[in-house]
Amino acid sequence: KKDNGQPIAAVRENRGFLYVAKTHSMHILEDDGVNAPSLWGTREISSSIGAFGPNAIDGTEGIIVVAGVSGFYLFRGPSGMRLSYEIQPTWDTICGVYGSRTHVIVDPKAQLAYIFVPLTLVNQIVNCFVLDYSSGWGTDEDPGGRNWGWDIAGGGIAEIYGSILGLNDENRLEGWAFGVST
Repeated sequence: KKDNGQPIAAVRENRGFLYVAKTHSMHILEDDGVNAPSLWGTREISSSIGAFGPNAIDGTEGIIVVAGVSGFYLFRGPSGMRLSYEIQPTWDTICGVYGSRTHVIVDPKAQLAYIFVPLTLVNQIVNCFVLDYSSGWGTDEDPGGRNWGWDIAGGGIAEIYGSILGLNDENRLEGWAFGVST
């Protein structure tokens, strides 16, 4: 329901749809070509997928990705696919107190998604999940070629934006603390 009591956490446009992520649900609006935006119909597309905050959503090339309490999800339309299944035990350690500071950046050229998250009660984001989707996003049943990595960014989010984590010549992140290959 659009009036479910949850605050709006993030909004993103893609393919003519407006994705509205609340804290624990996702909604979609579409221009009906007739009415003003305030009169467009709202449709709930998930009652369990939401966004941590305003920067926990990004998109490119017809996709939207969103980071929330229940995981990291891909939307290619009105249905979401969980991408964080392989790392869910670690994902579940994200600090809810600072969850709204989560940042998601999709780099379509390198085919990497960066998810900057707070894993401790430190007032700075220094942890980053890195998803390599160069071999595909996989499916709900089979992760396929998607590969997860981990980086401890050190200086925080502001230091990282300019260079997208200092990718080397092969567009791969250096200095991973651990990696999960699926």
